[in-house]
Amino acid sequence: MGLMPEIERVWISIDHKLFLWDYNDGYVVKHVIFSSGLKKRSQEIASFVDQPDVITHVALVKPKRGLFIDDITSLLVICTPISVLLIGLSVSPRTGLDDRSHNDIKLYATDLSIPSDVEMASVVGMSDGRIFMCGSQDGNLYELHYQESEGWFGKRVQLINHSVGGMQSLLPRFAASTTEGKGTHHPIDNFIISSPQIASSQLSPTPPETASIP
Repeated sequence: MGLMPEIERVWISIDHKLFLWDYNDGYVVKHVIFSSGLKKRSQEIASFVDQPDVITHVALVKPKRGLFIDDITSLLVICTPISVLLIGLSVSPRTGLDDRSHNDIKLYATDLSIPSDVEMASVVGMSDGRIFMCGSQDGNLYELHYQESEGWFGKRVQLINHSVGGMQSLLPRFAASTTEGKGTHHPIDNFIISSPQIASSQLSPTPPETASIP
């Protein structure tokens, strides 16, 4: 459960279902995503149910420019124990029957998802569309990198581990773990981005660290 003041919603998850509630006056609109597009029902809570896994964390971030239709102004980052996926979101202001301003929202399937053997949390987005998060089990800092199409040197969606360097960040977790422990590693449980640096809050008693990101 969490607050999204940018779109005037509270998010609530029950198992694999995500609900978005308009906290201003309780008026909500339901949008259900199917593989073929969007179906809308009125006087209901907004919901996303088009994935089977338990939802553990949700965040609202800015999208990268030029990758989506103009109507999509935000992305929902939905984390489960085994995956991370992105859902497009648009906001349309309107005047209600009570003459008050309301925000209608629409959700869009993006086909941008990636499996993960680490459960992600503490998702933070940057103004340029980059998305960072930390692994709940390993305390590493990850970036969810996405692009319009796959290329020779990169997949359409990648999870990049910034807590390890070079080719190690591209290895599966079981392989990368064999090289861990050779240096000092302070697990991260939270962090704040102040471009182009990240200040991390660690699980260890040491003071927070600040690191530059490429």
